[in-house]
Amino acid sequence: MQTIIQMMNLKASTIKNLLHTLMGYSEIARWNFSRIIMSMTGDYRWEELNDNGRELQDQLRNDYHCFISLVRFLRNDLSKSQQDMLESSAQRVLSVIKQTGFLFKMDKEDYFKNAVYEIDLQANLISAAYQVTEDYCLLIPDMQTLTDCPKIDSWEFNEITKFKIIILSTILKEIDKSNTQKAHGNIKTEILQYAKLGNIMEGIKITDHSIVYLADGTQKKSPETLPWLDLTNDYDALIASYFEMVRAHPHSQVALLTGNPRLQERAALANAIQIKPPIYKPASEPDNTPPVHVKPNVEPSSIPSEKVKSTDKKSAIKKSGATPLPKPKTIKPRISLSSAKPKEGKTTAPKPKR
Repeated sequence: MQTIIQMMNLKASTIKNLLHTLMGYSEIARWNFSRIIMSMTGDYRWEELNDNGRELQDQLRNDYHCFISLVRFLRNDLSKSQQDMLESSAQRVLSVIKQTGFLFKMDKEDYFKNAVYEIDLQANLISAAYQVTEDYCLLIPDMQTLTDCPKIDSWEFNEITKFKIIILSTILKEIDKSNTQKAHGNIKTEILQYAKLGNIMEGIKITDHSIVYLADGTQKKSPETLPWLDLTNDYDALIASYFEMVRAHPHSQVALLTGNPRLQERAALANAIQIKPPIYKPASEPDNTPPVHVKPNVEPSSIPSEKVKSTDKKSAIKKSGATPLPKPKTIKPRISLSSAKPKEGKTTAPKPKR
């Protein structure tokens, strides 16, 4: 799961890549060729972008607007002089993105490098103040997560070992308005049970690795520092509460806990870190069905054992019921003699000498 530092660094990297692409559409030209009239604002200016360049410029301007607004919001602890330096840095980046005004030199690569340097400085302001050192991750569930998974003490997450469940008061109000009586009744019952264990406003340890507590979700929301959020929208109000929690706990990892596709989409657009809710497995109820007496299975195995072949051919034929084939006749070989048999009384043998 991402930290706020990783998210901001990724956002800064995306902006720098878009800015590099924009430079491919950008050109700088000289407008003052006079050797007599000296311009105090520069002799060069940006050329007008084509349609593709303007479309990319609009996207880059919106992305950077969200990025720098988050930097201002998360680092509202800066001194007045530091805030002034941050605003000057933001103006230098915007001048390259908007490509307005006159320039003193014609090197667009140099302007690009300067803008990248300023963006890195702004991202480092978050890295310096939001290092995660706390063991517990703060999880802010939405109403659907709480109603679908009311047994908070059974929650488990693969990526998180220790966590605190922050139940916002605004979420409780939404549950009260819900028409699903059984669902919001279950989570209310669970919260009341946890409240009996101690002060739930300060946090109650319900398992070895989880703590639950109620928090005010309406804290000091500043619409001017979160201009991309509509606080009259329930989803955006929850996202604003998320960023308030991030700012209030700079050394803890904070994430929205939701399975609502619409909230997930809006949270992604607002650069809020989110994870999916746990899979809720209710405890199995005892089986009160009376036992059934089953007779042992005495039937032979479905796979017959190999039988010994009988040597009695007749019995085998009788059992099989097959008609035996006739025995083939033995064919005697014919042997041809080299000479015919001599007639009786006559011989061709020579007579003995007298």
